[in-house]
Amino acid sequence: MFARPVDSDPTALDVAVDRLLTLLLVELRPVDSDVTPLCAVLMPVDADVDSDDTLLLVVLSPVDSELTPLCAVLMPVDADVDSEDTLLSVVLSPVESEFTPLCAVLMPVDADVDSDDTLLLVVLSPVESEFTPLCAVLIPVDADVDSEDTLLLVVLSPVESEFTPLCAVLMPVDADVDSDDTLLLVVLSPVESEFTPLCAVLMPVDADVDSDDTLLLVVLSPVESELIPADVDVDSELN
Repeated sequence: MFARPVDSDPTALDVAVDRLLTLLLVELRPVDSDVTPLCAVLMPVDADVDSDDTLLLVVLSPVDSELTPLCAVLMPVDADVDSEDTLLSVVLSPVESEFTPLCAVLMPVDADVDSDDTLLLVVLSPVESEFTPLCAVLIPVDADVDSEDTLLLVVLSPVESEFTPLCAVLMPVDADVDSDDTLLLVVLSPVESEFTPLCAVLMPVDADVDSDDTLLLVVLSPVESELIPADVDVDSELN
């Protein structure tokens, strides 16, 4: 644990650990900020876990910001997990922004997972924006998954925009998936636009999928536009 605050009054950290090898690493380095809260919680409840490493890594480095909250939670509930690595990585680096919330949650509920890697990666880098929310959720519910990699990657880089919401959700529900890779990639780069929503959802429901690659790729780059919605629903073997 590392706590190196500069010009800040309180710094508190509370951790409950009951694991074979459970690592919680928190590094806090605020510069010229009034209030910088950091909350990191690792809470497996009533779960049988047979994994080597369970890692929660949170890094917070705000510069010239008044209020920057960061909340990262990894909560397997009533789940039998037989995986080598379960990784939640959250990086927040706001520059000259007043309020930048980031919420990343990885929640397998009542699911039997036999995969090598389950990765949720969220990167937020707003530049000169007033309010930029980012929400990325990976929720397999009551699903038998036998895949090597399940990846959700979300990148948000707004430039000179007032309000830019991004929501990306990968939800296999009651589906038997036997694929090598299931990838959801969303990139949003608006330029001089007032309101640009983007919603991309990959949802196989009650489907037997036996494909090598299932890819959903969405790229949105509006220039001098007021309202451009994009809504994509993919239910094919290879897109």
